[in-house]
Amino acid sequence: MYCGNVEGSKDRWLLLLRHYGRKMFGRDKPLYSEAAELTSEIHACVRTVAQEKDIIWHWEEDDTV
Repeated sequence: MYCGNVEGSKDRWLLLLRHYGRKMFGRDKPLYSEAAELTSEIHACVRTVAQEKDIIWHWEEDDTV
């Protein structure tokens, strides 16, 4: 997981969850669904410090299955 400011901004944040393969050449990547509890808690935390209209979620549909 990566967390940091959006480039050039002091009040916008970027949270990034990436999955890496466990085997050579990136094979056997864990599914994002295995991190469902973690992402749910992140969503809950972010909503406590920002209004829903100010939050933008980005994801790729293939990765959420």
